[in-house]
Amino acid sequence: ITGTNVAYIMPHIIVIKNNKYLIFDECDDVYINTFKSKISFKDLEDHAHEDFSLGEQEERLREFCKFKRYEIFKVYKDAGISAKNDKRPA
Repeated sequence: ITGTNVAYIMPHIIVIKNNKYLIFDECDDVYINTFKSKISFKDLEDHAHEDFSLGEQEERLREFCKFKRYEIFKVYKDAGISAKNDKRPA
């Protein structure tokens, strides 16, 4: 803000299961929906972790890549193949 020592910084917003996670550059905290509750960035995955469908997993990864400014070259899907079973195609 001009003429002050206050700056407005727009957060990165990631939406997972109707929860908004607000992430600011160079900050280790992630705010959930509002500024009333927060978690550390390293705990974000545990907090948001549930059994996600393939579509939800892809959406989550796309949001993460967008946040990190990664370019997605190609998306590979193994629909119907469980990671819990070691007898699956390589």
